[in-house]
Amino acid sequence: MNGNDLSVLIFMTGRNCQDYIKRAIASVVEQSHQKATVLYVDDASDDGSHELAARLLNEMLPGRHTLVRNNERMGKAFSASTHLRAVAGEHDVIAILDADDRLIDPNIIRQMMLSYEAGKDVVWTNFMTDRERLGGNGPLSLEISPRAQAWRSSHFFTFRASLLLSVPESYFQYPDGRWLDAACDFAIAYPILDQTRRYEFIPKPAYCYTETNPNSHHNMANMGNDLSSPRQRSCASIVRAKAPLPRLDIPKRARPMMASAASGSKVFETSGAQGWVTAVAAHLAASMPRLLERFDVSELVRLDALMGFAWLQLLRQDSRCNTLLLGYGENSVMLECIAQHVRAPLLVMASGNDVPEVTRGEVNVVRTPWAEYEMSGQVCYLPQLDLLPASSQFGLVLIDASAWGKGRSAVIALAALAPYMDQNNFSVWMSGMSADEIQIAHEEIGESLPMLLVSSPSAGVLHVRS
Repeated sequence: MNGNDLSVLIFMTGRNCQDYIKRAIASVVEQSHQKATVLYVDDASDDGSHELAARLLNEMLPGRHTLVRNNERMGKAFSASTHLRAVAGEHDVIAILDADDRLIDPNIIRQMMLSYEAGKDVVWTNFMTDRERLGGNGPLSLEISPRAQAWRSSHFFTFRASLLLSVPESYFQYPDGRWLDAACDFAIAYPILDQTRRYEFIPKPAYCYTETNPNSHHNMANMGNDLSSPRQRSCASIVRAKAPLPRLDIPKRARPMMASAASGSKVFETSGAQGWVTAVAAHLAASMPRLLERFDVSELVRLDALMGFAWLQLLRQDSRCNTLLLGYGENSVMLECIAQHVRAPLLVMASGNDVPEVTRGEVNVVRTPWAEYEMSGQVCYLPQLDLLPASSQFGLVLIDASAWGKGRSAVIALAALAPYMDQNNFSVWMSGMSADEIQIAHEEIGESLPMLLVSSPSAGVLHVRS
């Protein structure tokens, strides 16, 4: 293996970036790998970038490029789904290089190709900015969905070209069908990462990100030293909320099969995944026999075992974590059993009639009516939270489906809970939400609370954490 045997297509897109094009193309020419070609997409530039790119590509990469121009501004997501997809099958590996950035390690593509020859499917590096700031990329856990992890695979991002062919067009779009116009790197990377765990992080800054470009989203939004913008974070939440694509690196019989739930939302089930659910449920039952005492068989099968396991892990890490239950349903009982098992402090807020006598005698129960909470003209109803002790610092909160009154809003719920939360480390779970409400929550939290991590680990459940 010498790293030169694979065909690499460098996907280069840009709009109005004539000041940066030459150095971007030059950084490809300087690569020791000799089989890299460029697909350059000009996104309706009006500053002469298209003409300059045409001349430079002909001069510097003769016979090793394709130039495409969008007649109107369409964005990187459209160009990836349309122009890149059209030629992906002709190459082994795709690499993403924005036309205003550049590669700064002349051997990086060859090094990455060695990883692909060794069987990897996705390979990325760290980056530097043109202000000499080191990027925050790093390895991803192979045990957790990439959508549930921090964004650590931005630049220089490469992947097997065949993986792009499995990505539906809708994964590059807003829910209403418009093409995403921000967080396009997220839109490309997450459905690629979904499909495999054979990936590798190369811990070197091989890519220079031009943070000083005035046309970058963060500069147009006046974000100072922040390399993101509210619009990018909102779009990133939309991307993360999309259902993970089936994995292709596991035996076919264990791959996820998409099914349509009665509600119309899409869920994924796999024989392999179901095996894990069964194993987790057995572990919970063995750890806490009280669970079996509190439920009959028909109720047990409705419990979310993976959610319960997540709670058990969190409370085992910090048994002093104050836990709050709003409402009282089947999953509330499961969390109550877990909190009691690890001796974590627990408070229940619900109607007195909702809480069984066995619980009232063992945990602190605050009986409360619903209260109205309003924000920007939107109203939702939750238990009256001002009955909580003013000094409360909850690290784990479950809003049970039974806790919601008329109207459900994740953002309003978070705002109402904020005075009673441990601001340094909290985990809020909301159940009983529709697919549309979860989608709206992803968008609103991404826009107004971008520092929070949002996921939907199972149907009807939203998880928000610091």
